Amino acid sequence: MGSIFSIFRCLLLFHMILLSASVAIIHTPEADETSFDSTDDHEGFSVELIRSDSPRSPFYNPSATLADRASKAIRRSLSRLNYFKTLVQYSRSSTHDPASYPSSPPDFVSTVLPEMIDEAYLMTIHVGTPPVKRIVIADTGSGLNWIQCKPCKVCFKQDYPLFDPRKSSTYRVLNCDTRLCDALPDSFKLCGGKTQCRFNYSYGDKSVTEGELAAETFTFETTTKTTVRIPNVGFGCGHNNQGLFQSSETGLVGLNVDKTSLVRQIGPLVGWRFSHCFVPHTLPNVSSVLSFGKAARVTERGAVTLPYFYEKLANLYAVNLLEISIGKYRIRFAREERDVVLDSGTHVAILPTRIVQEMVNAVVAIIGGRKNVKDPTDTYVLCYPRSIHYKFPSMKFGFLGGDVAVRPSNVFEKVSHNVTCLAVVTDDGGVNILGNLFMGNYKYGYDLKRSTVTIAPTDCAKHSA
Repeated sequence: MGSIFSIFRCLLLFHMILLSASVAIIHTPEADETSFDSTDDHEGFSVELIRSDSPRSPFYNPSATLADRASKAIRRSLSRLNYFKTLVQYSRSSTHDPASYPSSPPDFVSTVLPEMIDEAYLMTIHVGTPPVKRIVIADTGSGLNWIQCKPCKVCFKQDYPLFDPRKSSTYRVLNCDTRLCDALPDSFKLCGGKTQCRFNYSYGDKSVTEGELAAETFTFETTTKTTVRIPNVGFGCGHNNQGLFQSSETGLVGLNVDKTSLVRQIGPLVGWRFSHCFVPHTLPNVSSVLSFGKAARVTERGAVTLPYFYEKLANLYAVNLLEISIGKYRIRFAREERDVVLDSGTHVAILPTRIVQEMVNAVVAIIGGRKNVKDPTDTYVLCYPRSIHYKFPSMKFGFLGGDVAVRPSNVFEKVSHNVTCLAVVTDDGGVNILGNLFMGNYKYGYDLKRSTVTIAPTDCAKHSA
């Protein structure tokens, strides 16, 4: 029961897809036998990431305005926040007594509506032999990989044909005595002895997912126009999926620290390393990059290495933020405010009300006067008209482990053609987040063996495919 929070991460994942192709074959251990003891370090590889609101994305909506996209990004960010809060509440339960859990599961309605796609980073993968193409979300806040499969008793409509395991020569169902199955919460497993590992879960909105845990060959198309094939990757194959799912949902690849995530499963092959480099949101036609192995090493000048503490926050990448400096103003975090999740699936920064108010006060003092401009998203505390030229200040975020200089473009965002806002949302629920806007034009390198994340400023467009 102690791992019950894992299922919710797995569930969130279930609403996207996975990958496959051919050529360089990296042989993995069996899907149930990965550990942190391996010292293997493959040369690595990189794949292209495309923002879901990019004109290159299959989910691009050309009629959406800048304000529409900003509003959807904020809704997704707040949905992620609520989801993470529930994960953390479960993971922090000391008794693991069901009576101590929340009276209802997290609001998964937000995870099965179109907002799931907004502000996500998409990657192309192929699943099985022969390989079947999928476009999936790459998500540092999720664990288990998921797709819909045939035969499907009841499935939500999706734009791609369902994956048919019977047509793949490398598909293998995992039994209940495998480590990957053991990583799923008992309450949602249908198991007995060495039988097939099946799962059954009901969402808060009455949506249901049911299927089997399996292993399959995943193939990645790399940025160097080669392919990397990895056998025995564990994933969820859903056969009964009912409720408020949408056709735009295809699958998901999890990149958090959970044993079911892709990066944890292939860790021995890639030296337990991965990285991402997100291009700024102002370059929608330029792709970002996700790298594994030696390709994920951060060698840029000005790099800072921070420890992360996944045990505290449900296998999420949590770092300690001690203070924020804006000009001569220093905003210090109280001890209970310091845990901050680094999350690729959240757009904005979400921080305590006191901290945000002090940031607002500092910005107003530096710029020299506040303009009471209405935020078209009705979310942000401080906005300025673009008709007047303002020189927005840079900031310095002081983490446990080092300081990161933050450009104005990472904290101020254009939310309409004539309004720019401080893109920080207030919340006092105990989970703070730095999202993908904050990460733009920085390379983030995660080392799962050392529990560190290395951050360096760079021009991510130069790393683009």
